[in-house]
Amino acid sequence: MSENRYKKPQSRKSETSSLGEVLQEMLATYRIKDRFDHTKIIADWPELMGAPIASRTKEIFIKEQVMHIKLSSAPLRQELNMAKPHILKIIADKYGDNLVKEIRFY
Repeated sequence: MSENRYKKPQSRKSETSSLGEVLQEMLATYRIKDRFDHTKIIADWPELMGAPIASRTKEIFIKEQVMHIKLSSAPLRQELNMAKPHILKIIADKYGDNLVKEIRFY
């Protein structure tokens, strides 16, 4: 019973890493990077689309690379449906191509 039940801590890496690199590594390790990026897109929606559109947005969520957006205005929904390729390009330019492949307006 004299065996130590605790593992020795792993030695630290000799090279230094920035906080951003460490966070990216942690997100990848826990496989939550996509959810983190989705949350960032949703939080940035007013900046991406502007205050008038953001004020008429009731709900946003991303599931399986499809962004679902519930709007309070039918004319705005029709206008944004026609602008889908442009909106997808804005998102892809800022966050990468692999996060959102389609947008659905309700």
